[in-house]
Amino acid sequence: HKTTSDIVNARDNGVYMTNIAHLISLSLSLSLLLSLSHFPGHKTTSDIVNARDNGVYMTNIAHLISLTADNLIVECGGVGKLVNEITVPGKPSVETYDPVIDFEKAFQLVELLTSIVDTVVFCSVLNFSPVEAHRSLRQGGMLRICLRLVTCYATIKCLKKRAARGGEPGAEQPLPLETLMEEINAKLTPLGIVGEPLRQHLLARSEQWHEEVLRGDYLLDERDIYYLRSCVMRDLDLYMKESEQQALLVLFYLSVLTVTQYHEILNKHRSGDNITEQVQRALTHVGPLLNDLLLDFQGAFSKTILGTHGRELMNEGMSCLKGEVPVVELAMQLCSQEWLSALERHAGVTFTKLLREGRHVALSTDEYLVKLAVWSENVASEAIAEHIVKNADFEATSKRIVAALLAEQFNTARLIASQKKQSLVAGEKSWNGVLLFDSQLKLGDGLKFYKLDNWEDCNRRRYKMICNPAGSSHPEATLYPEQRRASAEPGEITPVVIVTKGAITKDTMEQDTEGVDENDNESVNDNMLFSEPAKLILPSLELTGTLTITKHFTIFSPDEEEVGGGKRIAEDVNVKFYSPDVSAVFTRRYMHAYRAIEVFTIGHKSWVLVLADFTAVKRAIAALPRVGVGLQYGLPPRRQTSLASPKKLFLDANMTEKWRTREISNFDYLMFLNTVAGRSYNDLGQYPVFPWILRDYSSENIDLSDPGVYRDLRLPIGAQESEREARFREKFEQSKDGLAPPYHYGTHYSTPGFVLMFLLRVEPYTSLFLNLQSGKFDHPCRIFSSLAQAWNNCQRDMSDVKELIPEFFYLPEMLDNSNRYDLGVDDDGVTVDHVVLPPWARDSKHFIEIHREALESEYVSSNLHHWIDLIFGYKQRGEEAVKNCNSFYYTTYEGLCAPEDVEDPVIKEALTEQIRSFGQTPPQLLTMPHPARTSIQHIMNNNIKNLNGVIATVPAARESQITLLKVLTTPMLHSSPQLCTISANQLIALNKFIPSIQSSHQLFLEADASPRAICEPIDPTLSGSPTSYAVSPDGRVAFCCGFWDSSLKSFATDTGNYLQSMFGHRDLVTCVAITDANLSIFTPVARVGDAIIVTGSRDATVCVWEWSSRSQRVTGVDGKHASPRSVLTGHVERVDCVAVNGDQGCVLSASRGSPLLLHKVTGELLQRIPIPSNYRTPTRLLITPRCQLVVLFSDKAGCLAVFSSRGDLQASQELQEQVMAMICDKEGEHLITGGYNLTPVVRSLSTLSPVLRLAPCNSAISHLALSPDQRFLVAGMTQGAVNVYPMDFRRITEVTTT
Repeated sequence: HKTTSDIVNARDNGVYMTNIAHLISLSLSLSLLLSLSHFPGHKTTSDIVNARDNGVYMTNIAHLISLTADNLIVECGGVGKLVNEITVPGKPSVETYDPVIDFEKAFQLVELLTSIVDTVVFCSVLNFSPVEAHRSLRQGGMLRICLRLVTCYATIKCLKKRAARGGEPGAEQPLPLETLMEEINAKLTPLGIVGEPLRQHLLARSEQWHEEVLRGDYLLDERDIYYLRSCVMRDLDLYMKESEQQALLVLFYLSVLTVTQYHEILNKHRSGDNITEQVQRALTHVGPLLNDLLLDFQGAFSKTILGTHGRELMNEGMSCLKGEVPVVELAMQLCSQEWLSALERHAGVTFTKLLREGRHVALSTDEYLVKLAVWSENVASEAIAEHIVKNADFEATSKRIVAALLAEQFNTARLIASQKKQSLVAGEKSWNGVLLFDSQLKLGDGLKFYKLDNWEDCNRRRYKMICNPAGSSHPEATLYPEQRRASAEPGEITPVVIVTKGAITKDTMEQDTEGVDENDNESVNDNMLFSEPAKLILPSLELTGTLTITKHFTIFSPDEEEVGGGKRIAEDVNVKFYSPDVSAVFTRRYMHAYRAIEVFTIGHKSWVLVLADFTAVKRAIAALPRVGVGLQYGLPPRRQTSLASPKKLFLDANMTEKWRTREISNFDYLMFLNTVAGRSYNDLGQYPVFPWILRDYSSENIDLSDPGVYRDLRLPIGAQESEREARFREKFEQSKDGLAPPYHYGTHYSTPGFVLMFLLRVEPYTSLFLNLQSGKFDHPCRIFSSLAQAWNNCQRDMSDVKELIPEFFYLPEMLDNSNRYDLGVDDDGVTVDHVVLPPWARDSKHFIEIHREALESEYVSSNLHHWIDLIFGYKQRGEEAVKNCNSFYYTTYEGLCAPEDVEDPVIKEALTEQIRSFGQTPPQLLTMPHPARTSIQHIMNNNIKNLNGVIATVPAARESQITLLKVLTTPMLHSSPQLCTISANQLIALNKFIPSIQSSHQLFLEADASPRAICEPIDPTLSGSPTSYAVSPDGRVAFCCGFWDSSLKSFATDTGNYLQSMFGHRDLVTCVAITDANLSIFTPVARVGDAIIVTGSRDATVCVWEWSSRSQRVTGVDGKHASPRSVLTGHVERVDCVAVNGDQGCVLSASRGSPLLLHKVTGELLQRIPIPSNYRTPTRLLITPRCQLVVLFSDKAGCLAVFSSRGDLQASQELQEQVMAMICDKEGEHLITGGYNLTPVVRSLSTLSPVLRLAPCNSAISHLALSPDQRFLVAGMTQGAVNVYPMDFRRITEVTTT
């Protein structure tokens, strides 16, 4: 409760503070004297003090002097009080504090400190400005401190002389200096600091000074005069004003002492004594200094020392100096009343200020010392605390490492046991699948069950329908009439109203990702990098288990009770993939909290895994490869990218600009928005959302150029009709009275129920729907049975505001009841079977085609940004949402509620179920209006007068048939555009494209002057076949088959040198195919440019190989020796042709007279497709981007056939001329064929009917190729020439639509 000043100045603490001051002075003097005594003898003290190397040391000593001097003066009683004791004993002084130290101790301490000042200050040329600045002193403050110390020292000596003369009763003799040094030596010798040589040095140095003290004849001795003169003259050249002030103070001090001594001599005068001689002897040393001060500072004093009426007194003083006895006359002059008054009036005030400054300096030093002591104590406490913390950290770290090792050991054992069990289950499941599939194949025309494969293509479309050995028509799930009556319409669920602060949101997420380690992490044993509890999010349910990440594998092991607890699981829960196969990692939301990740792999699959919190997400991403979110969005492959918020991903990506300039389609852009916003096929609560496009579902024909057939994309689906919008706005006003924030819609546009209702006819969603409905189909009236009815419900039903899902634009199987489910009879007596299509659609495939065309139409392209603003943009929430009638219940929004913040378990579970079942609004990606798409008129190049003209013709193969063409214009794979050709005479040529300056659709072709020859001979029957050659995506390596040693060989295209041989067949390799290098979300950074090679052989097998762009070699499972990744079987004759599609992960193979076989690249047989009975010889195969299988038969004039992935024949076309080459565009909408009719023909893939015929070539077309940007078609001819055509599939689509 006391202040620092109270404690320091308390009388009880006086002895303690005195000892501290004594210790400072003593330590300072001994330190200085020790230092000086150890320097070489040939150097003077001045040399040592002014040495450059000792500057810092001397400055520190000067700082200590500034800290010690005034405190020591205060402990002695103060200069003012000491002077009063000489002049007028008992008179009050300006300094009212009493001395704490006894007189003798004061003399000893002041003498020691004054000797140090003599050495450090008066003998040096140091600049004391840093010390003065540190102590907050005015300029000259250091010399003023020295002046106070010197005057104190001189005054004490005067008092001692008076006591030595016996002038005062009880005067004690001073303690001899030798005795003092012996005391010091006795105390410090055990410490090894002071010894006999030093004691002798100190005695010799101070002997003369000590003797002078005992001599009382002089008022001041020579040493005192030297000190006073030094205080005035030291900085005279630098600081004239301060020196003048010092001179005035010294003059006043000397005047006071002189007058006092003069009066003392007069008062003690005895007859016979010569007063003049006594005065002259007493002032022997003082006189010269007074003389010098009056002479040197005459000008300054003449303006300061003024008598009455401004009379100058200096003239009288100067005349005194010219007398016979100048010292005596000057003393008499100083004793005059006028001089005393003038000095008191002018110099006395300044002297008082000097004393007060000393008092303030002493007080500040006290506070400084107390603070220093407190700071030292705090430092010591912190050191002790740090030591304790370090010990605790060490113990905790040791325990943590031991616990981690034990946990890792436990997890490893658990992982091994789990993998053993999963391997047994997977093996048993695979064997049962083989038996079931084989039994179904033997049924001939019997019913086959299919399910949607979760394999995604590069545009995230899932086309592939695969056999479902465990499939069923679910007869037990039919809801019969009596059950329908018991099944009432579901009532409106009472919502949980609780607003929470929220967990990790996209805003806090940005602040929590700083400093993310981009280096590869290491674990305790350099193998297991991460192992923590997790949840696997499946469309059917959530499985708890453990996520383990090692250097080589990422594994999710479900808990025993999850798998063995009787849960009905439609998906495969065995999650295990090779860690280097990870292609993208996103941070995802789970219950509005960013604590989940979605991992994409090269296997075109993804998994959503929920972790404990965002910190665990960062650890998991740090353990996974550094891939970012893939390269397809133009974002860097960094872990910081994987942790970025959806908004940041959207703003940093280059997809919006690509969409604006029509480099990507509307579908691709919407999938991009859904992907970065966290919408996933794995989470039905956050399923990708697409807009309703059309509103005309009743006309016989539809004109996509008519804006009237489209819905208004500027308005949400609930506000398409003005009357319905008014009702929703009225509901918003009514909801303002509730506890929850007001809203327009109590339901959402995307919920798990809506998704399952749309996909009811497709497994595995059929089983998921049954799980949701307690094993029964819904009431027939509520089942998705008609597109027109679904649209009308969205316009009339106040609880129906659902939007669409991506499958409406690419998956016709969702509209067909191919598995023959008994969905019941509705109230009108109509059997619910296939979805009722609009009259303008012939079948489900036709509807999907038109629906996709509508999505890519000019009307939608011009207005899609309005819908994006509603779902993902600035109209999603806030005032804009209210203006646009677009507000939903608050639990659907991120940041307004978080179940993990709720403590009540009942409310928490209710809130979680409400969020899971009733939809989640995507994160807001932008807060400004989304830019519109550029008009098609600005994109189409006016330089293209027509689409069938030849813009370049070059002889590329020297009169030999072109068997293979490969356009290499992918910028990231090749530096300059090139066209690689391989001719029938085994010559490889690299022809260069030279773009035109005037138009991007014009170019020139420069032929290769020196083609390279493949020197290895091949089977003559295969030399002219396009199926015998393949070129790597980067164009550096050519692959050739047909060699006698049953190998596939590779050659360098630029030199023709042999590179590698691959052995995997037991007979002649007859055909080869290779994938293109598409950059997608499923392309790992380390495998950009890699490709899959497929070979067929006379031994009736198909081998799948993997080619590495980095090593330019085919690698095996061990990464070194070339070996097939898988061997596909099922043929009984030689394989004549093969095709592979890396995006779909499919291999199609054909042999004469046998069914087509569709395999996965991993080896599983997907379909055995019978071929038409009148066509037996397939010569070309093609797998389109939409997973359609195109087969060219060479029987008769030839035939083209298109099959679905299920083996259904979708289209066929008898040909009037033999076709030798075919190619498909990247959207899978058009097929280009060429052959002996000399004309490239563009066909519609849905009907195979010709859409456009290009200009004829000079000879038969043997091969076709498209540039990666789809702007050029290259046709190779049998005579060795190459024609280049401009292409614009958007204009072809317009022609087709018209």
